[in-house]
Amino acid sequence: MSPTWYPQRLAVGALTALCGTVFAAPALEEVVVRAEASVLPGHRGAGSVGVVHADTIELTRASHVHEVLVRVPGVWVSRGSGHEHLTAIRSGVLTGAGACGEFLLLENGVPIRPAGFCNVNNLFEMNTEQAAAIEVVRGPASALFGGNALHGVVNTVTATSAEASHGSLEAGPYGYLQGRLDTGGNGWRINVLTTSSEGYRDDTGHGQHKVYGGVDSDIAGWSVSSTLSATLLNQETGGFVRGFEAYDSAARDSNPNPEAYRDARSMRLASVWQRVSGDRAVTLTPYLRRSSMAFFQHFLPGQPLENNAQSSVGLTARVETEGTWRWTAGAVAEVFRGTLSEQQDGPTTGSAFLVATRPPGTHYDYDVVGATLAAFYDAGVNLADDVEMVASARLERNTYDYDNHHLVGNSRDDGSTCGFGGCLYTRPADREDGYT
Repeated sequence: MSPTWYPQRLAVGALTALCGTVFAAPALEEVVVRAEASVLPGHRGAGSVGVVHADTIELTRASHVHEVLVRVPGVWVSRGSGHEHLTAIRSGVLTGAGACGEFLLLENGVPIRPAGFCNVNNLFEMNTEQAAAIEVVRGPASALFGGNALHGVVNTVTATSAEASHGSLEAGPYGYLQGRLDTGGNGWRINVLTTSSEGYRDDTGHGQHKVYGGVDSDIAGWSVSSTLSATLLNQETGGFVRGFEAYDSAARDSNPNPEAYRDARSMRLASVWQRVSGDRAVTLTPYLRRSSMAFFQHFLPGQPLENNAQSSVGLTARVETEGTWRWTAGAVAEVFRGTLSEQQDGPTTGSAFLVATRPPGTHYDYDVVGATLAAFYDAGVNLADDVEMVASARLERNTYDYDNHHLVGNSRDDGSTCGFGGCLYTRPADREDGYT
């Protein structure tokens, strides 16, 4: 497969006084991106696609992913406190436990988490700030990409080589600082991003750090592209300001929940092995993923603390042909383990119902071991220069083995019964489930 080229323009000069000053090399750099990192060749225009290219990403220099993704028609990312957000792609702004399962987030075509372990704020786990491109598939795409692509797909494409090294430093109000380093050479690249801010509201500071490394090589006739991504977010979260005159100049800068925080980590390692013979290409992509988060849920009565983590390893294999008739067939296999615990330290305040049904103590403590197996194909034939007939199908099986480490049922931590019919938190017994 021939590489896809994304030109990247470096920032020159100075930003406004509010944004501080940026120092960068006044040169035009061409960034090489391997075609297999993009989802566009396989998508073949069957649906609606938007792309934010490297020059726009560099020009925007977003401090929040909202600022760059809203440039894609049909996409809206609502900005929350710190780096929190809610996403909409040709849909309403979705919230709640199932909202994050509506969108599939990819890095170089590989999902950033296993199925069933998403986070509604998952975009902060990708280095969109230094991406070579951000691709958005608007609308259902499950046949091509898997079950989570119900409303759309966001794919962050990274570069694996660079012609020059450059860095920048930005400063702004409320203690905002951002440093960037891009360095590399022929066949390798390292990106580093570090950001900190005190926040414009009381006790809403954050620190965010992202590292990416990529290297290209040739091994025994295979073209190999390996990438490593890691992110760290330490955030003090701001709660909603409620009540009369909430928009008062003094009240709107306050934070009624100074105790709230979110600490999140992620790491992903992937290696794309590709061999091309004539009009046929074979691609193997083994990958390893790990993420964890401590999340103080200040918005819930009782304010429980959740700790979750996910680890997974997988392999994607695909065969592609080009020509008047073209087709792609492949398979995905991965295994994963996830853990979650939730504890509440103090009593709940509020109505008698809330106090009775949300007791202190351990609410959940479980782990899940599972696997995903999928097979897919995508075929098309050119009927005319600008007309192609496309057919796609995917068969996917997800299995989950749930192991409960706490009391079964909806009792209190000590086994006693809650009022009003039982506690809110229900813990099922150990079980196995599968979905196709």
